[in-house]
Amino acid sequence: MGVLEESLNTVIIDSHPVVRVGVASVLESSCGCVVVGGFGSIEDATPALEGEAPALVVMELCLGDIVQFDGIRAVLKAAPSMTVLILTQLNERVYAERAIASGAAGYIEKSAPISEIHEAVSRVSRGLPYLGASVLKRRSARESAVRAPIADPLDKLTKRELEVFHLVGKGMSASEIAKALFLSTKTVDVHRMSMRKKLGLRNSYELVRYACSVSV
Repeated sequence: MGVLEESLNTVIIDSHPVVRVGVASVLESSCGCVVVGGFGSIEDATPALEGEAPALVVMELCLGDIVQFDGIRAVLKAAPSMTVLILTQLNERVYAERAIASGAAGYIEKSAPISEIHEAVSRVSRGLPYLGASVLKRRSARESAVRAPIADPLDKLTKRELEVFHLVGKGMSASEIAKALFLSTKTVDVHRMSMRKKLGLRNSYELVRYACSVSV
C-alpha cells in the first residue's frame, strides 16, 4: 500500500481529541496526507477553512450527537474547492447516500481497515467518489430496477427524519431531541409519527428498538 504521489493538506473534524490524533497518524503514515489542523466542531473549523483552505477535510458525520448533513454544506460553503471525506462511526447503510447528496465526496466507517481508508483518500483526492460495497450494491439494484419499490424502508426518510432517527436510537426523548435540533417538541412528534408510518412500525417502542438496532 503506497502513499499518494502528492501530499494533501488535510484538516480533521471530530469531537474526540484522541480520535483526531489516531486519524491523523493513519492519514500521515498510510495515506500521504499532511494534517494541518484538527477541530472538535464545524464552528471551530470554519475560520481556518475560510483562510488557506486545505485540499481535504476528513470529518466525523456525528458531532455533538447531531448528524451533520448541514455541517457538510457549511464546510463546503467555507471553502468550495475542498473535498470532504466522511470517516464515521455511523452505519453506511443508513447515512452514506444522504451524506453524498449533501456534498461529501466519500463515506467510510471507522471500523474499516486502513487499506480501505487509503483507497477512499486516494479516490476522493482524484475527484472520484468513494462508497462502501454494500451501498454500491443497493444503488446498483435500484438503478437496474424499473419502477421497483424502494427496497430499504430507510431510504424513504428525509434528511431531517434521519437526524431525528439517529437521536431516537441514542435513547433521547422528544423534548431532548427538540432541544438538540432546535425544533419544537410538536415538530419532533410529527417526525416520529411520519417515521413510524414509513417504516411500518406500530408504536414508539418499535421505533426506538429499530433505531437502536441500525443507527450505529
